[in-house]
Amino acid sequence: QDDIETARYFRLAADQGHARAQAYLGQCYRFGKGTPVDHVKAVHYFHRAVDKGHSGAQACLGECYRFGTGTPEDHAKAVRYYRLSADQCDAGGQHNYAQFLSFGRGLPQDDIEATRYYRLAADQGYIYAQRCLGQCYHFGHGTPEDHAKASHYYRLAADQ
Repeated sequence: QDDIETARYFRLAADQGHARAQAYLGQCYRFGKGTPVDHVKAVHYFHRAVDKGHSGAQACLGECYRFGTGTPEDHAKAVRYYRLSADQCDAGGQHNYAQFLSFGRGLPQDDIEATRYYRLAADQGYIYAQRCLGQCYHFGHGTPEDHAKASHYYRLAADQ
């Protein structure tokens, strides 16, 4: 019942143009919290929040385009939204943008730049980026091999 009431208030604020409420309502539709699961509506509300520059919605929209959830899969659009989010210091956006750089999805592969974005997200305590940065140091992807640094980042991730 609380989820339904929460989603109702998010909808009221979203309809008045509140970007954070639009992003949160998108999440409600994405995961069925207080609303039925409706990925198309989730994408709609993420787009509305993105139009206002909401970094979390940018990362969520990137995720939708990455996996084709509520919209056709489109890695170039996923990269675009992840980069927008990353440039606003959103750790999830930084991590996901780094993944696309690492694997060359939707843009040319660039291990050095991927490592830079993993580090930005890892320094914010983002567990997945800490693990990936550990791998960069472990295998020398985008940075010289450094097993001490690899262990450090693996340990940070493991301790969370």
